[in-house]
Amino acid sequence: MFSRIFKVFSRREKLFFLGFGAIFLGASVLLLVLNFEQNASRVPVSGGKYREGAVGQPVYVNPIIANENSVDRDLIALLYADFSDLSKSREAEADGRSYIVSLRDDIFWSDGERITSDDVIFTVKLMQDASVYSPLLRSWQGVVVERLSELQIRFILPASYAFFENNLNRLIVAPWHIFGFIPPANLRLSSYNLEPVGSGPYKFSGYDKRRDGFITDYRLEINENYFGEKPFIRDFIFKFFQDDNNLIEAFNSRQIDGFGGLDPEKLNNLSLNKKVFEMTMPRYYAVFFNQSVSETLKEKEARLALIEAVDKKRIISEVFGGSAIGADGPFLPGFEGYDAGAEFIIDYAPEKARERLVALSDKKLNLEFRLVIPQVPFLVKTANLLKRDWEEAGFKINLFILNPADIAGDVITTRNYEMLLFGSSVSNNPDVFSFWHSSERFYPGLNFSLYNNSRADELLEKIRQTSDKVKRGGYLKDVQKLITSEAPALFLYSPKYLYVTIPTLDGVRTEEFIAAGDRFKNVEKWFEKTAKVL
Repeated sequence: MFSRIFKVFSRREKLFFLGFGAIFLGASVLLLVLNFEQNASRVPVSGGKYREGAVGQPVYVNPIIANENSVDRDLIALLYADFSDLSKSREAEADGRSYIVSLRDDIFWSDGERITSDDVIFTVKLMQDASVYSPLLRSWQGVVVERLSELQIRFILPASYAFFENNLNRLIVAPWHIFGFIPPANLRLSSYNLEPVGSGPYKFSGYDKRRDGFITDYRLEINENYFGEKPFIRDFIFKFFQDDNNLIEAFNSRQIDGFGGLDPEKLNNLSLNKKVFEMTMPRYYAVFFNQSVSETLKEKEARLALIEAVDKKRIISEVFGGSAIGADGPFLPGFEGYDAGAEFIIDYAPEKARERLVALSDKKLNLEFRLVIPQVPFLVKTANLLKRDWEEAGFKINLFILNPADIAGDVITTRNYEMLLFGSSVSNNPDVFSFWHSSERFYPGLNFSLYNNSRADELLEKIRQTSDKVKRGGYLKDVQKLITSEAPALFLYSPKYLYVTIPTLDGVRTEEFIAAGDRFKNVEKWFEKTAKVL
């Protein structure tokens, strides 16, 4: 029909008709494009790779024996799922000392084996084995685990503990079928510590190392057996460097796409566009006063003078460029237990400090102290600023800068220091028993001030036993007031954790941040590539 009509058109009418048709078609296409642009949104799509830089080496990518090595912790966060994710339900029984946990029925190890209650029981018992030297031994000491079924376990506590669910949430289960036939004393020799079988969103793929044994690359790929949402980023690669300068140079030359733990002072050394995420962690640094080795430090007036002489705001500004929050007691701002309106917080008061020293001079006390510091750049800088403030007030300070391993070994083990500049990681709950109870004064306890107060002990025990948040709040306020007012330590600051990435990376979440590896908690949401859809 159309062809017959078209044939009767004159040449001019045909040209006009074709031109009009072309205009109509072009306008229609343009309208469709404009409509798509106006109504479409960009969504993440899978694919690509992400290269994470780190200083150090993987040693034990094994949740049972991994210590404070940040590389191991980062890899574990990607390769293993938390127990809270593996669990379907949990129930606290009436006595408050036992919990029944049911596992999901769709959870598997990266090699396809099913995850069962046997893996959970094996993990807890192995952590409790003294020959394994697990850093989690004390957290799980005395806990009995019973197998109720293939997917159900009962945990029985030696005493009521209000924060046990936090321990459950942070538990990372290791595979029984991989480690169960290795003698516990030989666990550290297993090749599976570097070639793990995990339960997380990624699985181990391989690594490259130099002839001297230095691992240069450690490769992960999507774990197809992961029960949760699969990540958008297909390949996750770690690249390792000898020091911060090499790490920053690698970022500037786009050999890596991101890295964590940036020193705020080196932020200006990054020459290319980037995103910087600031994350608050529940940790603080303090100078702990060991009253057992110094007659002067036994005097509260001397400890108060040491605290009042220090300008913490200036230290935070000069050391971190403001990327830290001040600490003024055993609890950090923003966490349960912190009393923002506490009248007992000791403020910077250099004149008052000098007045106290004048009063102390009549007692002929020695005002010269040894301050032990780990050889960590921001701590060394802090120590020099402390020395400046203290010597301006009238003290004499000798700095002893030691290898962190030596401090964690000889110094802390023997409590051989007068003053110690060190950090405490206080988790996300207000249980500070390990740091301030008198039973923790000696190794392996973490009471670095050797603080001893029977009333504080009583309060710390009640905090552990009290599930009622209102009652617990009263105990927390009292213990904060008591510890702070007795000045067993100079609380300094809680540095923010800086994570740097390329500008095109999206999806990084910064809340619920307890440890550095928690930046990977929602790694399945990270993406670089996008596509437009209506």
